[in-house]
Amino acid sequence: MARLSHAVDYDFLTQCLARGAFMARASSLIARLEKSDEPAYAMMIDIDHFKVINDTHGHAVGDHVLQVVARTIRANLRIDDLFGRLGGEEFAIVLARQSPEDARDVAEHFLRAIRSTAIDLAHGGRLSVTASIGIATSAQPEMGLTHLLSQADVALYGAKAAGRDRVGEPISSAKRGALLEKAANI
Repeated sequence: MARLSHAVDYDFLTQCLARGAFMARASSLIARLEKSDEPAYAMMIDIDHFKVINDTHGHAVGDHVLQVVARTIRANLRIDDLFGRLGGEEFAIVLARQSPEDARDVAEHFLRAIRSTAIDLAHGGRLSVTASIGIATSAQPEMGLTHLLSQADVALYGAKAAGRDRVGEPISSAKRGALLEKAANI
């Protein structure tokens, strides 16, 4: 029964929480934090140029990149942080008990760790990988996971529009529409 539960709750390729399990656990965590007036921080992480990696090196290398990036992030998480694969090359993290500065430092640390990881290729070469991260906070009461991830996703598009391999911060709603339009062309 434990193996069946693990198979349902964890992504088979990356061994991080599968989308459904991540969403359920993160929603529960955010609700608990809201009750005690503590903020939560969400990060959306996207591997830069992942389609090019798959198209150039094949899906086996792409799968290996996903595994290495997931392992790198997992090695840098605290025990109570939640980490899940939402689909494709997109991951999400929910952090609790952080200051805004600490949450940004954590995101920057993830970028450095991913950037320092090289993937050995079968033909002898090495592949460098980078990622972009969008970060948002549940500073408003009853924001909810869906809204929090949506804000982090907009910040992620901001990081990509600014050149990738960086952390995108929450943006005002006035800039959001223009950024989403620009991101659609990335």
